[in-house]
Amino acid sequence: VVRGFVFIDPPYELSFSDQLNMSLLRHIYTRWPTSSIALWHPIRDEARTERVYQGLRASRLEPMLATEFEVGSVKTGMLLLRPPQGVSEQLAEVLPALGRLLATDMQGPARYRIFWL
Repeated sequence: VVRGFVFIDPPYELSFSDQLNMSLLRHIYTRWPTSSIALWHPIRDEARTERVYQGLRASRLEPMLATEFEVGSVKTGMLLLRPPQGVSEQLAEVLPALGRLLATDMQGPARYRIFWL
């Protein structure tokens, strides 16, 4: 069994180009069933992000973990498709520490969410 990890970091202007990223996720999910896939995305529009989450839920690509991280006015997300076992617990430990480090130079406290789609 060949396992692998795919990290998708699209150009900022194209990030969350919904159809392109969904097609790419579906293709990798189908063609490489033992892979874990991470897709980074900025969160600039909450309503659009929620529509993307709804589309992902409907796609039945499972399991999928979503993380959101916000420091000051910068908010970003990471989707993890077929994440390694225990990664949600590890993120719950790491993200608060990362937030404390980054928030010293930014306005306001860091916030994060980790949830399954």
